[in-house]
Amino acid sequence: MRERYREERATLKRPNGAARREAAPFNISFERTTTVVRPGPLHGLNLCCYAVRNIAVAAQLGRSLSKMMSAIEKIKDKLRKYPQLNCQIEGNKISVEPSSTTGFTVWLIDNDPGYTVGFDGWHEEFENQDEALNCFAFGLSDKCRLKVAKRGNKPYSWTVESKIGKEWNEDSKTGLIFVPFWKTKTIEYLSNPIINTSEPVTSADARTSRR
Repeated sequence: MRERYREERATLKRPNGAARREAAPFNISFERTTTVVRPGPLHGLNLCCYAVRNIAVAAQLGRSLSKMMSAIEKIKDKLRKYPQLNCQIEGNKISVEPSSTTGFTVWLIDNDPGYTVGFDGWHEEFENQDEALNCFAFGLSDKCRLKVAKRGNKPYSWTVESKIGKEWNEDSKTGLIFVPFWKTKTIEYLSNPIINTSEPVTSADARTSRR
């Protein structure tokens, strides 16, 4: 019999906007925008109109190319900064395997339309690409940890926690319906502190964030 999943949502009071939506700093943000640089004074009305039309076309093309890039392509591009990570791509799924026994797998499926982002057994659905990408990045940051509950050696519940200040706060939970309740319960905490959110933003990253 295939295991069935149920999803539970934490009802804790949180600041406006989930912490994991805001956790991605400038240097790991997957959002992309296009900046149009206008030329200096041009001589001749015809030349000026021609240049403005070209600028408008280039800007539109930049926006179109940005939209055409898939979520998986954007993740691949960003992960070049972290060559030590074990990145796997299978069809419409990309995953980053944990680098130690205290980490967890971060994965994304492009459902076209929509996205599913998961941390081991936890998962959440997204319609917006930027939100899905930021959640993926959050799973690789020091602001995220995964609380895993087990019965015996079998995991049955995964709770995502966000670090706000010095405290960890529960975000959401995914769990199995059928649990071997007669076995001993244990709790373990997993994390992927690959991306240090306290790192200073480089000048290049700062320029990107202002665009």
